[in-house]
Amino acid sequence: MDIVGGIMLASGAELKIVTGVDDHSRYCVCAKVIERATAPTTCKALVEALRRHGVPEEILTDNGKVFTNRYNKFPILESAFDRICRENGVVHRLTKARSPTTTGKVERFHRTLREELLNGRTFTSVEEAQAAVDAWVATYNAERPHQSLGMLTPL
Repeated sequence: MDIVGGIMLASGAELKIVTGVDDHSRYCVCAKVIERATAPTTCKALVEALRRHGVPEEILTDNGKVFTNRYNKFPILESAFDRICRENGVVHRLTKARSPTTTGKVERFHRTLREELLNGRTFTSVEEAQAAVDAWVATYNAERPHQSLGMLTPL
């Protein structure tokens, strides 16, 4: 899972998207548009993805504060994201610090999302942005061929 920015509102505000992509199939399991990338909004997106798509064995994230307390002032405290993972039997794997290539598949998903939907586009509301992202994800998962999958779709 990761967070991507660049979703612009006509008001000039920038939205974020909490994203999650299955490592094997490249199926997008999470694309939740949020106003701010906070632990509660990220955790809500995680719980929605778990309910909708089931519980994976593992989740890989970077070391962002929305995902872990590893680099916080009190690293012994469990983050909300880690608690949700633990309670659902999910192993939460973290990347090494400053190693963005470890999350290359979700980063490639972000690039495709920007190129095919977000670049040069503004939305009037969070709801309009979410509807556009949902429609794009449906096409991405079920209709769009992927070179890394031998021109098959994630579905």
